Amino acid sequence: MYSNALSLAGSVGDPVLSAHVLELSSMLSSHVARAGGSRGLAREGLRLADQAGEAARHEPMPRLHALISLRRANAVSLLGDGASFQSAIAHARRQLDSADTEDPGWIRFVDESEIATQEAVGYQNLGDPATAAVLHQRGLDYPGQSRRNRACGHAQFAAALAEAGDASGAVSEGIEVLPALSAGVTSIRTLNYLRRVRTVAERSGAEEFCTRFDAIARQLST
Repeated sequence: MYSNALSLAGSVGDPVLSAHVLELSSMLSSHVARAGGSRGLAREGLRLADQAGEAARHEPMPRLHALISLRRANAVSLLGDGASFQSAIAHARRQLDSADTEDPGWIRFVDESEIATQEAVGYQNLGDPATAAVLHQRGLDYPGQSRRNRACGHAQFAAALAEAGDASGAVSEGIEVLPALSAGVTSIRTLNYLRRVRTVAERSGAEEFCTRFDAIARQLST
């Protein structure tokens, strides 16, 4: 579908739409790379992010360039390139500093909260869950997030705490997310982050979390 979308965007000569399709394709490749541990797909994510940057090179949309840098940061962190990751995050922040408040709605989500979240994800990819946890917590301090995104942010924070070895903190944070999932937030991504917490909760004897999580997982799978 993304390939078809890219072809259509090219056929009408819309570089912003082409860049948008390419950055989404990069995000998808990196997501699958993270799930399956595929360096090949991570390299594909980087290639697509670079293509997005090339498509948008003449477009005066700093927020779009920031988003493309975040996609690049994600891919290079999966490849273990810490220096390129930090450079991409810094570039995203510089671009955001000059962003226009009149940007179209589809890209207004790119703000300091989004950068902090993606920076945290990158540190997790690089094997530094303690730094990731600090950044995920910082990302939660920004106002204006949707209920769905805020639930996902808390789940990411809980997962980072679990990976950092803080089982009690992970369970305490994770259990705060469960009411949202049982009351209408149908986010499989959020649920999957909490699966990591479920693992440490079982090991530490946190039966309440395990029981409530399992019930919600069954509910969302039907």
